[in-house]
Amino acid sequence: MKKVFYKILIVSIVSIIFIYGFSGSYSISNTDNISYVTALGIDLSDDKSSLQVTFEFMDTSSFFTSGDSSNTPPIINTIAATSISSAINLLNVYVEKNINLSHCKVFVFSQELAKKGISSELTELMNNPQVRPTSNLIISKCSAREYVQNSTSSLEKILTKYYDIFPKGSRSTGYTANITIGNFYNNLLTKSSGNLAILGNLNELYPSESNSSQNSSSSESSDSSGSMMSSSSGKNSSSSSSEEKNTDEDNKKAKKKQAEKGTISVKNLIAGDSNIVGDRGTENIGLAVFNNGKYVGELNAMDTLCHLLIQEDVISFLLTIDNPEIYEHYIDVTLKENISPHISIDISNENPIININIDLTGRIALIKNSTTVPEENNIDLDKISNAVNFSLKNEILEYLNKTKNTFNCDVDNFYRDAKRKFKTIDEYQKYDWINKYKNCDFNVNVNSLIHLGIIDS
Repeated sequence: MKKVFYKILIVSIVSIIFIYGFSGSYSISNTDNISYVTALGIDLSDDKSSLQVTFEFMDTSSFFTSGDSSNTPPIINTIAATSISSAINLLNVYVEKNINLSHCKVFVFSQELAKKGISSELTELMNNPQVRPTSNLIISKCSAREYVQNSTSSLEKILTKYYDIFPKGSRSTGYTANITIGNFYNNLLTKSSGNLAILGNLNELYPSESNSSQNSSSSESSDSSGSMMSSSSGKNSSSSSSEEKNTDEDNKKAKKKQAEKGTISVKNLIAGDSNIVGDRGTENIGLAVFNNGKYVGELNAMDTLCHLLIQEDVISFLLTIDNPEIYEHYIDVTLKENISPHISIDISNENPIININIDLTGRIALIKNSTTVPEENNIDLDKISNAVNFSLKNEILEYLNKTKNTFNCDVDNFYRDAKRKFKTIDEYQKYDWINKYKNCDFNVNVNSLIHLGIIDS
């Protein structure tokens, strides 16, 4: 009898635990009651005293009905608040769901806010257990809201997949980098180094830019307290015929601007300045530079490539030599690093000396000659290798001198190698690396081995 009683008691207790446990998780964590943010944009409000936070959501309801995400444009809401947490709290009431940041792929800060400093906002985000440190950090030269609104690509129907792919694709070009919010925050806590973030901007040759701006302006509204709330579906509601007409006109305007821009040198190329005409409204080229948590400048595409070479964070890249003093013909060479860059630091003198050795291998992609077609036996590979070495060495030196003279900060984390020269932390701190770096000298050596590749006239 007692055994039966105990069995009934145990079954009852287990049943109660399951009922309360699963009912609680269902009511709180059910996906029907949660809104997952895919991108978060942070701007300064119009009065500069608070923040304007933009939330981008995916409409997951259509996933279950049609099983296809290609026709599910993002939902965008913007609200003014004193902090990011306050904005989330207010938006919880507005959407009548719990806002969740665990699937947020990118955090976008406007350049305007970054110049004032984003340390407090980053600390707030990193203290949120939902925020993944692997999410990317973007500094937008336009407003963060505009950047989020226009971040779409027809090549990737699923927006979250697009956010996953574009930073990693930088390893094949070297024109931007995969900067995560976790790494940025760790560098922020390190007083010896500067910091970098992805640089983004609107593509001014985007054919549908005018249409999207009209949609966004018509969708904005203000609540009675002055907090801005808006919603955008990302699609024009006009008829297909008028859409086609507007698109044709936009294409013509964009191509005219493209012709006016002409060819843009990699040394002058940053986000927003490319001559690409396409269906994507934003572009990420170059990096934003921070010193003491504040935006102090930007690296162009060539500077970014030099940084990634030093950090061994680029798989392959294209180098163009278009200087007759270096090589008589226009030449494109595809390069990759043979071995990891060798970096050594000499602190025996008053000013530290940073030695960098980079070893590359590559193939000729193109040699253009205006008069004759180059033949294989006429190509001097050693001469081309020397031209590559000379060109890259000068570019890297120019970039490094920019970091110490213009930005006054060590964005390549050379301090890590310098630390190994000291026995104790106190000795390193007394050395005062931050100020020593501003007066350091660089020795750069580039050694490349060039092979014959595709030749064109």
